[in-house]
Amino acid sequence: MTTTRRRRALAGLAAAAAAMTALAVPAEAGPPIRGERVGFAYGDFSNGYVVFINTDRQTYCTDEALEAEQAFLEWVMGGEQGDPPPEPVYGPGFDPIATVVPSGPRTAVGRVNADDAYVEIWPFAPDAVGVGPCLDSDGSEPFAVGTARYRANNNDIVESGSRAVAVSENGRAVVEDAEGQQYRYEWRFHVNSRCAAPPMAPPRCLTSSATLTPL
Repeated sequence: MTTTRRRRALAGLAAAAAAMTALAVPAEAGPPIRGERVGFAYGDFSNGYVVFINTDRQTYCTDEALEAEQAFLEWVMGGEQGDPPPEPVYGPGFDPIATVVPSGPRTAVGRVNADDAYVEIWPFAPDAVGVGPCLDSDGSEPFAVGTARYRANNNDIVESGSRAVAVSENGRAVVEDAEGQQYRYEWRFHVNSRCAAPPMAPPRCLTSSATLTPL
């Protein structure tokens, strides 16, 4: 894991940045690959939630993913000695909402377009530190569930180094809690990999917002 990606993980910033790197990328430029089943998750530190998109926590947070997040946390708390542990491999998404568009040798753009994606919003665990969506979420029960209109884009999903990686996403969901109260949840995110990123802090060019409004 690069330093930039470590900072993103600890700050709980990007759903699209991490999930899109798991998309299949052809060896040579060719037609778009459509219908990838990818789930997304990120930590909303403004409101104290972890949001799962096009997946649920049970599917996304496999035993292997939980173990990998725990290993990463122990590596950070231990002073980051030696190589970092492997990145988590999360569970699949429900619907084929992602598209890969080859743009050169081993380079591709990842796009997500969904109008009715399943969404779960989970409260943060009491000891959440921003290491990953599985350890950070309280695994008892979700705060609310619903569906969302979701758009995301990553202009270099393999992080080829040939250009700055620009990641953006936005969504609007209507969710309902166990008591029948509905909420509108809206979020927006944009970041560029070549902007300054202080240690253990979000990149300075980050644009990020999220609101949860009772209906």
